[in-house]
Amino acid sequence: MISINLTSKICANHLTVQKDGEEYTIGDPEQSIYIRIPIEGVLAIELMDGINTLDEISNLLKKNHDVDVDIIDFVETLLELNLIHKFNDEVLVNLKASKDARGGRVKVGRLLFNKFTVFVYLISFVASIIIFTFNPALLPSYQDYFIFNESVGLSLLILFLISWSLTILHESAHYFAASSLGVPVNFKISIRWFWMVIEANMNSLWSIERKKRYLPFLAGMAWDSVILLLALVCQYIYQQDSIIVGYMRLIVLIQIYKFLWHLLIFFRTDLYYVLITITNSSNLLGQAILYLRKIYSKNARIEWSKLRQNEQTLSRIFSFIYLLGIFSAILLFSFFSIPGFLIAVSKAVTNLVNNSWHSLYFWDGTIVIALAFFNLALWIVGAFNRSKELKKAV
Repeated sequence: MISINLTSKICANHLTVQKDGEEYTIGDPEQSIYIRIPIEGVLAIELMDGINTLDEISNLLKKNHDVDVDIIDFVETLLELNLIHKFNDEVLVNLKASKDARGGRVKVGRLLFNKFTVFVYLISFVASIIIFTFNPALLPSYQDYFIFNESVGLSLLILFLISWSLTILHESAHYFAASSLGVPVNFKISIRWFWMVIEANMNSLWSIERKKRYLPFLAGMAWDSVILLLALVCQYIYQQDSIIVGYMRLIVLIQIYKFLWHLLIFFRTDLYYVLITITNSSNLLGQAILYLRKIYSKNARIEWSKLRQNEQTLSRIFSFIYLLGIFSAILLFSFFSIPGFLIAVSKAVTNLVNNSWHSLYFWDGTIVIALAFFNLALWIVGAFNRSKELKKAV
């Protein structure tokens, strides 16, 4: 066990520092570990060069900045979070050599995400809204899940392949947008309630200035907007071809579903990270729930009273967005998920019961069951990953 005293020498100059509102976000991009600290902590870290002792750092803070810091307690916190590079010349965290910013993925990222492409993405989103406004018949319904009325299994197989392809494109957008800034990204399967999701871990974005974080967070929705517009335009161009129109309506349905999903900000969707970046809040969701809980909970009212005035104001606003997300979830279930699921299961069971294994309809129903089990397996993987996250958070 490491014993810390005022003669100890600490090196923590590998940490990144970014101002976020009244506080600062510091962290190690290689480990994707970040915390919020006040300016006093930043001033202390700037002096942690492995040469000054903690006693010397404390004295310099008092002399140069009139700041009194419990330096040993602060270092213990950094040590617990594995944010110290060297302790008395002993290496605790190995630093990786910096990578060449001119790497291939960075170049591709900058080609796909720049001022011109951002304008294209924005125009695509606005154009889609205008098209829906003047031609509401293009809005999808749950019936568009089934391209082939007589074959629910084949329809769901096509839905599965197209939706996963679009999901991969969405996550690829996050990857390349973050890569354009030299930020590493990794992916994992997780769950939000009973929805299975693929998460792009872009925690290292907290190591760069705030105004540059928005594009990586919104990149997936940007590509979704382009795909949505192309599907709408194709419906107009090929309006006489029912097969192509069927595929395009399915794509529109999937994209609309995804946009509604992002309104479920209590699931920490892409829009949630945009909001916490705008507001400089590290716990916007928790404070919004606290605002709603204080209506019936005395303990919540006590916690609420301890928040700063600006935090209370943000929480009130965010609580309405939170409620909007719940309404969006009900909308998704009522008009998309539940009706489509009931029709698929009903037709699959009918095909399995009323046909022998020699019949194509029997195997059509089998496809539905097989896809259900495959999705269940993925959901279990996501639930396992989610449980590991919660254990780490405790």
